[in-house]
Amino acid sequence: MIALLLLWPALYNRFPLIFPDSGAYLAVAWGSFWTFDRSGFYGLFLKVFSALPALWGLWAGLVAQAFAIGAVLLLAVRALIPRSSPAVVCAIILLTTMTTSLPWHSAQLMPDAFTGPCILLTWLAVSRDPDDSGAPSLWLGVLAAGLMHYTHLGIVPVAAAAALIAQSLCAAPMRGVAKRAFVAAMVTVLIALGQFTANGLLLHRWSTTPAGPVFLFARLHEDGIVQPWLARHCGSDGPVELCNLAPSLPRDSQKLLWGQKSPLDQLLWQDFQKPSAQQLVGEMRTAAIGSIIEHPVAFTKIAAESTADQLVHFAPLDDECPDVCTSPSSAVYDRVRAMHPELLPEFLSTRQARGTIPKHAIQAIVMPVQILSIVLLIPFLAFARLRHDGRALSLLMAVVAGLIANAALAGVLSDVHDRYQSRVVWLVPLVELIIAVSWLRRFGNPLIVKRIAGSAEVEETL
Repeated sequence: MIALLLLWPALYNRFPLIFPDSGAYLAVAWGSFWTFDRSGFYGLFLKVFSALPALWGLWAGLVAQAFAIGAVLLLAVRALIPRSSPAVVCAIILLTTMTTSLPWHSAQLMPDAFTGPCILLTWLAVSRDPDDSGAPSLWLGVLAAGLMHYTHLGIVPVAAAAALIAQSLCAAPMRGVAKRAFVAAMVTVLIALGQFTANGLLLHRWSTTPAGPVFLFARLHEDGIVQPWLARHCGSDGPVELCNLAPSLPRDSQKLLWGQKSPLDQLLWQDFQKPSAQQLVGEMRTAAIGSIIEHPVAFTKIAAESTADQLVHFAPLDDECPDVCTSPSSAVYDRVRAMHPELLPEFLSTRQARGTIPKHAIQAIVMPVQILSIVLLIPFLAFARLRHDGRALSLLMAVVAGLIANAALAGVLSDVHDRYQSRVVWLVPLVELIIAVSWLRRFGNPLIVKRIAGSAEVEETL
């Protein structure tokens, strides 16, 4: 039932929702390819189903994704409302899937589907003693979800730290907090090691993010921080190739990265493995780090502004369809046409590809709910602290930290897009709903509690 609720947008679309970047992951799933500009582990997850006929394989992968997300949601509900009835669990998830951006990511073939669950899993894991039964499985889930996207490497430790700080504020034994912090640090190291090893073995680039310097350089170039550094160093100790290219580089980061007229299209993306491409990546790393060191105040100011800007941009359905995703030059269209052309008619007939999904109507429902839930964060945090509710406080702080970390990583290292924050902001109304029901059980009117929670414990008090 929960999986169906999470998949309703794909069922309505009659095809898994896609994004132009889905093409990179489909290339991993359908061929012997590993992505150099993003984590390939999501494509590896889809590859499990590649032996099936292409369309069946996509649906099987999406269903497995929905079951995994549903399991995390169920664990989160049961962690705060231990004896909740199936009806209560379904009601909570139904409300979330009808009024937030959650289903528009869980029904999409993108690793963004796992960003929110990754934060929930991190909280669930740090809420239990590492020696408890089930704790290793939770940490294994954090590891798996953490590998799905490069930004998760930063989000996991931040969410874990926030949850652990909340536990310490509520007088949790420091020995237990320290033990959980150690395990969280080790899992973070394992996520980094997994990316490092995969990229080294498959791309011969021993790095957690082989193309990371390119994205950072593009953002700093758009912000105008890297140009003074190039002006100061070119002609003396500056990187020769990059200095020669500097006058022809588009200012806009997205045009610089992906524009067909950008020099990077030929020099980097056409053959990322060639030595000249790696030399250019190294020069971009040097310029990016050098400009940050020479202009720390300007970088900090722009980073803070970008983070704040990303925090308030979270509208669902920022999927670049139908304009980009149905263009023959887009990654997803190109991969489908080259590897499974029999899917093209099915894909092009979808509501998403034809542009008939009522985006504005959906946003009119989702946006007020998500905005109101963000406003309510402060009273929820205050009440949790007042009541010394360590579990609720730690969950709220983990979610807030996750939102900020996600906004910083996306806004500073990439560009501000609605979809980046949309993939996590649904956590806020979800956790507030769960916490509200748990508080009704503990502090509210027993008659109301009985109707809402259906708890045998409450029945005894009556």
